[in-house]
Amino acid sequence: MTVKSFILFPACAIALATSPASWAQEPAPAPSVPTPNAPPKESAKPGDQFPKNEQKEPKPTNTVPPPITGKTDVNELPKPLTLESAVAFALRLQPSVAQAQANREVAEQRLKVQQADYYPRVQPTYTYNNRLTTGNVTQFINGVPVQVSSGRTSENKQIDASASITIFDSFNRELQNKQARQQLRGSKFSEEDTRQSVIADVANNYFNSLRTAALVTVNRSQVARAQNTLDVVTAQVEAGVTAQKDVYQAQADLLNAQVTLLQAQNNAAVAQAQLKQSIGLVGGEPLEIADVPAPTASTPVTAIGSPTLPVSTSENNTVDALAETAYRIRPDIASQQKNVEVNQTGVGLARINDSLQTNITLSDGYQFTPVGNNTYPNARNRQVNLFVTYPLFNGGQTRAQVRQAQAQVRNTEASLTQLRQRVAVEVEQAYRTLTQARAAIPAAEAAQQAAQINYDAAVESRREGVGTIIEVIQAQTQLVQAQTQLVQTTYDFYSADARLARAVGYADRIAGIGQVSEATAPPGTPPAGQTITPAPGATVPATPPNGPIIVPPQKKK
Repeated sequence: MTVKSFILFPACAIALATSPASWAQEPAPAPSVPTPNAPPKESAKPGDQFPKNEQKEPKPTNTVPPPITGKTDVNELPKPLTLESAVAFALRLQPSVAQAQANREVAEQRLKVQQADYYPRVQPTYTYNNRLTTGNVTQFINGVPVQVSSGRTSENKQIDASASITIFDSFNRELQNKQARQQLRGSKFSEEDTRQSVIADVANNYFNSLRTAALVTVNRSQVARAQNTLDVVTAQVEAGVTAQKDVYQAQADLLNAQVTLLQAQNNAAVAQAQLKQSIGLVGGEPLEIADVPAPTASTPVTAIGSPTLPVSTSENNTVDALAETAYRIRPDIASQQKNVEVNQTGVGLARINDSLQTNITLSDGYQFTPVGNNTYPNARNRQVNLFVTYPLFNGGQTRAQVRQAQAQVRNTEASLTQLRQRVAVEVEQAYRTLTQARAAIPAAEAAQQAAQINYDAAVESRREGVGTIIEVIQAQTQLVQAQTQLVQTTYDFYSADARLARAVGYADRIAGIGQVSEATAPPGTPPAGQTITPAPGATVPATPPNGPIIVPPQKKK
């Protein structure tokens, strides 16, 4: 049952809420996350203050086609559009994904440029020269001197073949290659972070679009109720059973409901535009979005699904464990750590430039001169060059460059600390919002049921001539507030669940990418992509213990 139908049909809501006691349970403690592979050994040791991020180096995603923003027709999208389909289109259409891919390719080619310093350089050269010399010469014709124009052509061909290789350059090329490898790994992590950001942005706008659409439905129902109340009051005034002033009150209530509906419709249109932008679409007709099931006590939390996270009875310990998991696997943290390592290597390069430098090169070359149809070697040049330099005085330039590089290291370390603090706040905010929404849903359901009963009673009393129009309007207002609160709480749950998955580093799981396979899932776990639906009255835990990450289905029931 979708959220929209859950709100429109209170009888179904009552049937699903036959066991509200199960909602009062505390969320299941977070299980641990398996430790991914560590980064390559050549990475600099970050020290105790910055523990090493264990995010496995992502594979290049250059198989994704280049973006075609604005060229995809909205009508070409599947109807209804599921979250999985929206994410798939966003990863293909978003320019930021292509930009991240291009940055990674730049880093790959930069590394190849640096690695070329280890290979010999062979450079053949062919020189051809044809020279024509003209001038006047004196010739004697019959004993008489005559100036005659004359020309002479000379031709020269030469082939040079030389090879050179650098034997040693004070470890300069070693550090440059190390820095290029670090930059490449950082760009791969940055590419993965961009990908996760796109997924999280689509999920957030997807749920927000569903939220605003549901609120339009709520406010449209309120307009219909207000119109019905006005019609009833008008008929009663014409029959002489009520005062004329009741009509004015009903008219004011209807007009207020219409204004609120217009605001809700505008919010829904803005949310649709934001969703299109996050997918990579521009303009077009509104998207037809697949609704999500109304969350139940068994709806799992996307970021909590690994069976190895230490189980804790304390909520604070659960938040801390999730934050530690984020420190280990979030690609933006890994990318920032690589930036620290790149700058640490830059300090080594600056110190080389500020100290005694030795450069040893070996070169060997031949020169060939073609004569007729034959080519004869006539020269050979073999050299071993040793250069030793020291910056005795340069106005403090190289020493300042060392200090500049050291300051850059401190800057990136501070940025890493700031990023870790921001991640911890994101994890805690999303987790506590998720926990609050899960706990508030049964209360919101009960409030909607009570408000519906109260409204029906007020309408019946008014029909019998016992109640007043004020009581009916108050009951309508309470019903709208209860329905709105249930909508907000429901989508707060899904939005916070997506934000928590992104904050921990599991954004791929939001749209069902990288789910735990059925082969490795615990016994009794439903197939991936399905939600456990409890029987009416059944008591189920808040989250399935040791269960896999399961994304709720996007199809309407």
